[in-house]
Amino acid sequence: MERKLDGIWVPAATPLRADGRICEESLRRLIESTRSHAAGLLPALSSGEGWKLDRQTWVDLVAAVVKHADGLPVFPGIVDVSREELFWRAGAASALGVSGLTIPVPELGSDPEKARDDFAELLRLIDMPITLYFEQSPPASNSAMQALIDLCNLDQVVLIKESCREPRVANRLVDAKVSATVLQGWEDLCLQSPGVAGYALALANLEPELCRSMLVEPSEEKQERMTTVSQEHRLFDDDWFRPMKAVLKERGIFLDARPVPERVEPAKAMEG
Repeated sequence: MERKLDGIWVPAATPLRADGRICEESLRRLIESTRSHAAGLLPALSSGEGWKLDRQTWVDLVAAVVKHADGLPVFPGIVDVSREELFWRAGAASALGVSGLTIPVPELGSDPEKARDDFAELLRLIDMPITLYFEQSPPASNSAMQALIDLCNLDQVVLIKESCREPRVANRLVDAKVSATVLQGWEDLCLQSPGVAGYALALANLEPELCRSMLVEPSEEKQERMTTVSQEHRLFDDDWFRPMKAVLKERGIFLDARPVPERVEPAKAMEG
């Protein structure tokens, strides 16, 4: 399986029209504004308010991203849904022509080997290239860390977005020479994870050139700039997607900055 997936992956924001439907024109503009610095697209993750996307909105989003990706690989997220919905969306995404899927790693918990094996079996049933989305607390034991390493070495797993806010985790994955491409998911931790092959940052929606420059030629000055710009755009706030959308609207990329409405009765992806 192709492993040359290093670079800047954009966890794309989700634009809506006034009627609440996906704004395809805004999405096209966003992709065009990031294309020259991007290695791929990760729609429907947390920066894309993926946990709030109902089935139809999610399908419309994925279809629009694939339509305008023009060669960029697309790995849409499937987060906070039931197991049945996970499989439904996986099938729909495959039919839409995605490159793969992005799926959160379940809690490794007190029995990381069982959690690893159960999750690996789930991925085998999906049978598509996978980006792991690791945003939970850092592994609390050596066995939990090894379980994460094992998942990153599955042939099906091609990327991991490491977002636990502990650079030692990304560094450990790099040191273990996992076969998956390791992406740092926090703007202010890039310099502390020098061995990663790419970034998957909310900031890439706004400053893709800066993110790419930091990856290619990292420096303390660029790291300070990335952190400062992220703070200015409030990307470390709990609702960072709101100010991010506001900036995109100010720049004429998004036609509307409205957030995605809350989905009724969301269910965790690994339930059932």
